[in-house]
Amino acid sequence: MNQEVFAEHPGARWKLAVAWILIATGTAILFWPGISGPFTFDDIPNITEQPAVHAEQITASSLKEAGGAFSSRFSFGRPLATITLAIDHARAGGLDTPAFKQTNVLIHIFNTLLVLILVYQLLNFATAASGRLAPAAPAPQSRHLPIWAAGITLLWAIHPLQVSTVLYVIQRMEMLAVTFTLLALITYAYGRQRQIQGRSAGWSLVAGSLVLAGIGFLAKETAVLFVAFALCLELTLFRFRARDQATMSALKSAYALILLSGLVIFLFFVIPAYIQPEAYQHRDFSWQERLLTQLRVLPLYLSQILLPLLDRMSFYYDAYPVSTSLFDPFTTFLGGLLILGLLSLAVWLRHRAPLIALGILWFFAAHLLTSNIFSLELVFEHRNYFAVLPVLLATACLIPYLSRIHVPPRPFSIAVMALFAILMVIRSATWGDPLNRAMHHVSIIPDSERAQLDIGIIYGGMSDSNPASPFYQFAVRAFNNASELPYSSPIPEHALILLAATAGAEADEDWWHRFISKLETRPLGAQSQRATRSIVLARVDSLPIDDEWLAKTYQTLSQRQETPASLLIPFLTYALQVEETELDVGEILTEVARRAANDPDQLQQWAEELIAAGYHESARILMQ
Repeated sequence: MNQEVFAEHPGARWKLAVAWILIATGTAILFWPGISGPFTFDDIPNITEQPAVHAEQITASSLKEAGGAFSSRFSFGRPLATITLAIDHARAGGLDTPAFKQTNVLIHIFNTLLVLILVYQLLNFATAASGRLAPAAPAPQSRHLPIWAAGITLLWAIHPLQVSTVLYVIQRMEMLAVTFTLLALITYAYGRQRQIQGRSAGWSLVAGSLVLAGIGFLAKETAVLFVAFALCLELTLFRFRARDQATMSALKSAYALILLSGLVIFLFFVIPAYIQPEAYQHRDFSWQERLLTQLRVLPLYLSQILLPLLDRMSFYYDAYPVSTSLFDPFTTFLGGLLILGLLSLAVWLRHRAPLIALGILWFFAAHLLTSNIFSLELVFEHRNYFAVLPVLLATACLIPYLSRIHVPPRPFSIAVMALFAILMVIRSATWGDPLNRAMHHVSIIPDSERAQLDIGIIYGGMSDSNPASPFYQFAVRAFNNASELPYSSPIPEHALILLAATAGAEADEDWWHRFISKLETRPLGAQSQRATRSIVLARVDSLPIDDEWLAKTYQTLSQRQETPASLLIPFLTYALQVEETELDVGEILTEVARRAANDPDQLQQWAEELIAAGYHESARILMQ
């Protein structure tokens, strides 16, 4: 192929520039009603309760501290994302939620520019190489490609599903990872085109794409999916072609080595780590059940992208039913057939309609990590931030067929864009009003513990800590509703106890009984551990929490073999600082040391913290 095959149509760049300005403006307007919404869910532990990102000024030391917010001996964290959170905190003078959300919207708008460039690249390459987007369907004229690219980009930018990523502040991690993944894909595609044309700098651009993906890894580990996305490009559009045979051979060898390395890591390191019982001891499902459930989750994502009805996008999916076998529920089997059918279709269309095949493969590649064996939660909408794009790209290739069924393509496309915009602004406005959003979630997912907790917390705030307020009773009712749900965690009881303590009221003994019972029988997941720490440290902060019940809580946890040593540390703080405690400091120190015996570095860190607080004898006992 010669250079002219991939030449841009005259005027394409200014058309793309104008299109992006319009897309950016429209996107900002539609997201604006949601800017005023509060921090939510994982924003709380990762931002509002994470002092490392609470920078007062933008200095080298504050940014270094923010960069290490989630680092450990096993991970360097996500410094690129946490540094931007610290910058927002410093420039806003605190935890001003709109400031954080404005940054997210700006990142999303920048990503629309990258999506526009990438989609135009793909359309231009596909139409120049094959002359069509789908079998027996004429390709758009080259002068219309910027309009096609703009339409796909606009739908990606304003898709209602994106609200729960862009306005969910902590998902900046996902957004920034996608930013660098898009930059890497653009660079890779450009480099590969140069190799196919026999021009210079092809390998430099391919190498540069790997560097960009590596930077994205500093925001979130999902940037590693760039390799899978690039492989999908080769299998569909580029097909490992190059002007010279040496480049082709090098490409094939590189991908073979990558695939072999990935397979070895997965088979000999990932699978053995996650089939162990302790890997899922904090979950209500096993690794087998998780994999089976993904056969229903992936079709759910597809349906939400293709038909984004607001009542089907609930944000919280903690009540999502688990698949216990291939036929329980039966939709698990049907979902598996759908996935198998789509993958088979992608293989069949690989040469006939490469962009449709690419869209299918990219969708599944986007979920390669989150729908795998890793002990993650079952469903989250933000996992589709990138995945919305390939579905829209593949669907757009079918537009030429509309005229065959007497549907005018242009009015249809405009109607879809208008519908997306309407649904988008409604969902954005809902996210901007916390009570409205909580009521909406409770109405569509009444079996969600998290939805009930959300509205209970809002009612508790509206009660102004007054037990005589009707909102106080509304909060108690919501927390009790959450508590009575099947397999609910100890968090609703924790919320009830703190609500009463904050209002100066006496906590119902039944709440404590349920709290203790759940700590005895339910998995000690992240939310349950956070609730336990919160209730203990609330007593340290002088809230009137019953000391006798706190002692029973400690005894319950200390009797569970799977209780991590870190969960006992708040009880140590409590025993050291509260005189009325019934707990024995030496007993807690001994138990912590026993449970963390295989982690001397962690023990050393806790000992240093005790010394810094003036508890030298406790530090000595801990390190014995």
